[in-house]
Amino acid sequence: MTADEIEQLAESRRLIESRRDEISREFHEILRRHDPETSALFRGETRDAGGCELGVLLDLLVQANENPRRLVAVAAELGRHHASVGVHPVHFQTTAVALLQAFDRALGDALTSDVRATWAEAFALVSALMERAAIRSGSALEFRNTGEVSGA
Repeated sequence: MTADEIEQLAESRRLIESRRDEISREFHEILRRHDPETSALFRGETRDAGGCELGVLLDLLVQANENPRRLVAVAAELGRHHASVGVHPVHFQTTAVALLQAFDRALGDALTSDVRATWAEAFALVSALMERAAIRSGSALEFRNTGEVSGA
């Protein structure tokens, strides 16, 4: 990613943060409607479960290109953990789709196609690192790519 794209992520992250509750509700609604299995892996809007928190995910995506060495280490650890609790590549894919749709709904015209594409690229990078670590972890779980989800 270019320096401009990294700055776009940081700037849009501030906008996203200002609408965090709305985006979180949209994200969880989209996941519940389209993929209840993946939805169950995330904490609810009240953060009462033990799953992934949307804010942590957004922070990691912004950091994806600010500190690549740290990102690799954090994403690898997360990938190993995610594999151990039953996360599969399809879950990453449906999460990306839901996240981008939630951004679209909540931010409207404030989310340009270039910024949306940059978020998609950051998510793909983090997902690839996590998936690789999960595969290399030797987890007993079958962790295989199940194909692309349309709409990403």
